[in-house]
Amino acid sequence: MVYKVPIFRIDMMGYKVKSIDELSFHHLLVPKQFGGPESFWNGALLNRPTSHDYLHIIEKFEPDMFYAITKEINEEKIAKKLRLENLRRIREVLLEFEQEYRYKHTDHGKLIVRDEFIEGRADLDRINKM
Repeated sequence: MVYKVPIFRIDMMGYKVKSIDELSFHHLLVPKQFGGPESFWNGALLNRPTSHDYLHIIEKFEPDMFYAITKEINEEKIAKKLRLENLRRIREVLLEFEQEYRYKHTDHGKLIVRDEFIEGRADLDRINKM
């Protein structure tokens, strides 16, 4: 499927995007496993190696936090733009998740919160207007 998308320096969760090739489709309303389409109304473009993977990890460990982030992304979609207030609320949820899971490991010994999940975030204080 081909999408015409504007090129941003950050994705809908506030993560740096260097190239359009880093973006992947995240199903927001109807999950892929339930036949959710890859269409504008059902998704968000997220950075594959950082925010997209991280959001699914959060979904597994803290579903309420996952839904809080999804709510903020949906508000951006309704506004048809990235909004600093939504990105800041997403960041607050991420920081709360990290307080609990930053140095914890999965049953397979992998860190739950990988370094790139923190290092890949854009500096929201440097964003003037959205």
